[in-house]
Amino acid sequence: MENLWREESRQAKLAERREKYHKKKKDKKLPAAPRHIIGLPNPDKKLHESYKKHQNPCRFPKPFKLVISGRPNSGKSLMALHVIAAHQAKRPRFDEIHIIHGCADTHTSEWDKVEPTSVRQDIPSYEEYDPEKRTLLVFDDTDYTMLSGEEMTRLSELVRFGSSHCNICCIFLTQVFFRVPKCIKDCSNVFIIYRPVDLDELHTLGRRVGLKKEQINDLFNEHLPHWRDSLCINLIPGAPHKFMKNLFEAIELVEEDDE
Repeated sequence: MENLWREESRQAKLAERREKYHKKKKDKKLPAAPRHIIGLPNPDKKLHESYKKHQNPCRFPKPFKLVISGRPNSGKSLMALHVIAAHQAKRPRFDEIHIIHGCADTHTSEWDKVEPTSVRQDIPSYEEYDPEKRTLLVFDDTDYTMLSGEEMTRLSELVRFGSSHCNICCIFLTQVFFRVPKCIKDCSNVFIIYRPVDLDELHTLGRRVGLKKEQINDLFNEHLPHWRDSLCINLIPGAPHKFMKNLFEAIELVEEDDE
């Protein structure tokens, strides 16, 4: 009988504790929701950069995604080397530079001057790189039409998530803008374009950056007469100029009145 009373007493005390706990939890007030947008830091993006005053115009803030499109021998690699030089000349520099070349066992030495960390042919995964480092991937002569489904998945993950969350910059060099996968076109924020032979290619690019075909035609006809002149279209917020000739010369586009 004594044991029964003890058990009843213990159960009563447990019930009282549970009641107090739930009452305390119920009475705890939630913080009031804000009534305006409050900036919250993203721990994945703590190394992101922004434009500074008097910054080299081709030192695009990291992490950027750049597409360079032009016919053979137009100067695509030269433009990429200028962009890399602008970053390596001043801290913070790239910690690693990886070349992804479309030709197996390539004998090219044009990238030797940047002292690449590695040279490979297959499409890497963003998980291979340290998010605490500033990494650059250069895709040169990659035939995207020959990529396997697995490689396309890795490429899509890289430009959609890996670049911004793992601090990976990408430079894509191509001879035909039409053959660049949609995921790259959609996620890139800088384009360097040489006059293509196919005008439909030029007009397609214009639409992607908010230009009518007449406007982008006028840009090339008036400001870029030589076949080795390039148009840089910079969509990064805070960029000093949206349009540049040969990386360094600003082009001011006169907005047309629709009326």
